[in-house]
Amino acid sequence: MSTSSTQTSAVALSRRDAITLAALGAAAAAMPTLALGQAGSAPAGKGATGAPSGAASLDGPQPADFARLKIGELTAVLLSDGFGKLGPIGQFFAPEATAADRDRVLTKAHHPLDVATVELNILCVQIGSERVLIDAGSGGSMGPTTGRLIDNMRAAGIAPESITGVVYTHLHGDHLAGAVRADGSQVFPNARHFIVKAEHEYWTGNPVDMRDTGLPPEARAGMVASVQKNLAAIKDKIEIVAPGDKVFPRIQIIATHGHTPGHASYMIDGGSEQLAVLGDLAHNHVLAFARPDWTIIFDVDRKQAVASRKAMFDRLSADGTLVAAYHMPWPGLGRVAREGEGYRWDIAPTRR
Repeated sequence: MSTSSTQTSAVALSRRDAITLAALGAAAAAMPTLALGQAGSAPAGKGATGAPSGAASLDGPQPADFARLKIGELTAVLLSDGFGKLGPIGQFFAPEATAADRDRVLTKAHHPLDVATVELNILCVQIGSERVLIDAGSGGSMGPTTGRLIDNMRAAGIAPESITGVVYTHLHGDHLAGAVRADGSQVFPNARHFIVKAEHEYWTGNPVDMRDTGLPPEARAGMVASVQKNLAAIKDKIEIVAPGDKVFPRIQIIATHGHTPGHASYMIDGGSEQLAVLGDLAHNHVLAFARPDWTIIFDVDRKQAVASRKAMFDRLSADGTLVAAYHMPWPGLGRVAREGEGYRWDIAPTRR
């Protein structure tokens, strides 16, 4: 990994408030994602340009990105907050690996060797009268192809005012910043915000230790300032929780710290079926699974991040549990399976 190149990318983005996934905003390419929702598409019989469908251009507006699903007896919707690009891959992924080893794993999976697409997938689940988001998205802080959560919520028929709870996997900006507008007002005015105690204490502490990350000091400082500003904006709605607790009460908190000190995954109990929500336990559908011992430069405690990933992947692969993963290819629904000495990500159908 080139330290100077990494620092250049991360510092440049810290100035654009890219408070995590530091290169995501600057490197975001304007390419469409797969659309499973239908709202926002062209009228029947017309193409995106308004011409008859037989003569329509293949270019045009992107339909909304949302996918409805059932978790046993519960109803839920997967919502896209957009996507971005991280590259060169070697500056962000697997700093422990040689370029040859990393490229070998990527090539076997037909993955590009230069840039990785990073999706921002958010789950909204209805639990009785409660309507709950797992994470709040980026608020557009990661560049022009992000910040699409609210538009996709509205396309799916979900008003921001109807959200009664936001449960956080951790507090990096692509998970927290979407809860707060630029003027400091709350995007989800009727929601309580559930944050794991260790995570809240870490980001509100002094100093915030990020020495094990691959980020330069300026990027670290910008990240801390942004997280603290957003926490201050929702402080009257924050409820502190701990691993093992149940929220709403169908959502159980699982400790998977390492990426951040209080990073959590969640198990949603739908009665006849469960859904695991992984947050940032994995950032890439190839590298993190084939080589779970490889990390990413944003990990606060790399050794613990690896241990948490392996433990959770062991559990999920043994149980065959359905998984919603924040950064996996849209819509982020799949299962973890054993493959050799590592694992693989198996995409699950959303039309169920």
